[in-house]
Amino acid sequence: MLRTTVWGGRQGQMPAWEGRLSATERKILALYLADRIARE
Repeated sequence: MLRTTVWGGRQGQMPAWEGRLSATERKILALYLADRIARE
């Protein structure tokens, strides 16, 4: 779900990051968010 949201966006909740971040930057963002969730 996290990967789907970062890559494709979710209607009404978050814009797609395609074109805003490179593939590497999206991977870094996904890893960062997963780490933050795991620490909670």
